[in-house]
Amino acid sequence: MEEKESEVTKAVREAVVNAVEKGEDIKEKVVEIARDAVKKTLEGAEVTREKVESVAKGAMKGAIEGARKEEVEAADVTKGAAEGIIEGTKQAGVKAADLAEHAAEAALDSAKEGGDKAVDVVKGVVKGFLGKESELTKAVREAVVNAVEKGEDTKEKVVGITRDAVKKTLEGAEVTREKVESVAKDAMKGAIEGARKTEADAADVTKGAAEGIIEGTKQAGANAADLAEHAAEAALDSAKEAGDKAVEVVKGVVKGFLEAVKEVLEKKKE
Repeated sequence: MEEKESEVTKAVREAVVNAVEKGEDIKEKVVEIARDAVKKTLEGAEVTREKVESVAKGAMKGAIEGARKEEVEAADVTKGAAEGIIEGTKQAGVKAADLAEHAAEAALDSAKEGGDKAVDVVKGVVKGFLGKESELTKAVREAVVNAVEKGEDTKEKVVGITRDAVKKTLEGAEVTREKVESVAKDAMKGAIEGARKTEADAADVTKGAAEGIIEGTKQAGANAADLAEHAAEAALDSAKEAGDKAVEVVKGVVKGFLEAVKEVLEKKKE
């Protein structure tokens, strides 16, 4: 008897076919398709290691089938699918996020169906995910966990944690726009992971993190201060991992900061 096709395989395949037929940028679109399908499936399920692996494999299978059906480059599609599968798993709640490594490995296993080139590009994505954690992400995550466990005021504490970590990292680096954005994203990632690990309120933590990231960038010397707007926007981008409520509060922080900058510039003109 033939194994029943999973809903996630069908959904991803159809969305890939649809995107290709519409002439959309398939590399970009597949990330979104796989992310949303995986997140939706896991949010409505009892999350176990087996479930996470099965959903990852199902999503990759759908992406490869969609690529075959439309005769598009399997390597492009599997790369985007792997990124989306990892992101979707990380965004589907605390339990799922803790199992994202298994999702990555299952996606790699399933990519074999797309051929050697597909496997190589997915290996690159998985290797990057498994080995890429920055020192800053780790430091912020551990400090947030420590603060929550000590019963400290998380909102206040996270501002100080991210401010000091960002300032210290930028003071010891060659400051460029890319560096500032990367540091802001890593600090926000660490704060979100710390909140997940301790089940603290993600919106409170991301709000404090955004404030601290902006402050730390402003305090790290004139070059960094000039790039604080980019730090603010990168922090907002990274906050998406924590859900809609977190994004809304970070948007408020960023908006407030940008308005204050505008006001200062206008006063200087007077």
